[in-house]
Order: sequence, then structure tokens, then C-alpha cells
Amino acid sequence: MTLKLSWDNMAQRLAAANQREAAGGAASELYQCKRQMEEEQRQHDMALRIAQYESQAVHDACLEEISRRVETIEQSEVTIARLRRLISEQQDQIARLKEALDRASQEQRISSLQLSNFPQNLVAGQPPPTPDAESLPLPYGADAGAYEESQTVESRPSAQRPSEVFGTQTTPNDNDGTEDYADGVLFDDGLIPSESCEANSHPTHN
Repeated sequence: MTLKLSWDNMAQRLAAANQREAAGGAASELYQCKRQMEEEQRQHDMALRIAQYESQAVHDACLEEISRRVETIEQSEVTIARLRRLISEQQDQIARLKEALDRASQEQRISSLQLSNFPQNLVAGQPPPTPDAESLPLPYGADAGAYEESQTVESRPSAQRPSEVFGTQTTPNDNDGTEDYADGVLFDDGLIPSESCEANSHPTHN
């Protein structure tokens, strides 16, 4: 009876020990699983933070690049506006210079035309010199009388009769083809003056 109780007690103890061992093994396995999950979570969190950091860095770099390009574009626009203003000013200057050049050319042409109509020996600020008689063209020169006489001869009929001429002849009738004056009346050479006509019309008898 005593031996049976001893075996029963030993069996109970063995079962209890097995249960404790099983429970301890399960707890150890659970603890290991928990540690593994925590490690994986830590690695995941670290990877996530790294990804976020890299993403933020990339984002910041992109923003910086965009800001720099925007600044470059703004500077380019300012430069373009300044260049356009300079080009406009230069075009205005070119237009004014062209207008001044056209005006100067026109004034020069007018001056050239005016100078071409002036005597060559005209001095600025002084009246033109009085030309001598020999330098003047007919009928203003020394041969004005001969010019007038030739014009009178051409305009007067050559078959004028002596009876149509009146006055007294004051210059000799030299028959040289020129005109003679008699009291302001012209006589052709070869014509008989009025006195001769009267003498011929009333012959003197001896």
C-alpha cells in the first residue's frame, strides 16, 4: 500500500514537472517570437525613417532647385526687360539721328542751290561788287550802243527812203555799214540826210 502511494506520488510529480517544462518552453518560445517581432518592427521603423528622411531630402532638394530656377527665370525676365528698354532707346536715338541727318541733308541741298545762284566772288556779309562795263553781258557793256544799233537795223526796213528821215546829220556818212545819228534820229549809211534831200529837191541855179 505504501509502495503504491509512492508510485502515484512520483507520477504526479513527473506530470507536474512535464507541465512546468512544457509551460516554460512555451513561454520561452513566446518570448523569442515577441523579441523577433520587436526587432522586425524596429527595423521597419528605421527603414521608414530613412525613407522619410531621404524623401524629405529629395523634396527639399527639389524645392531648392525649383526656387533657383524660378530666381534664374526672374533674373532673365529682368534682363530681357532691360535689353528691350535699351533697344527701344537705341531705336529712338537712331530715329532722331536719321531725322537730323535728313534735315541736315535737306539744308545742305538748299544751301548748295542758294550758293549756286550767288556770284562766285560774293563775300558773306558784304554787298556784291559792282561789275565793270566790260564784264557785263550785252546790252549792259561798252558795246551797248552797237548792240542797240544792230537791233534797230534788224528791226527797221532796209528800204527806208531818205524822205522818211528827219533831222540833221551830225556825224559823217562814211558808208561803213553802221548807223549814224542825227539829232537823235538814226540814219543808215548810204542814205541821204534830210538836208541833202532838201538840197536835191531845190537845186541852186548859177
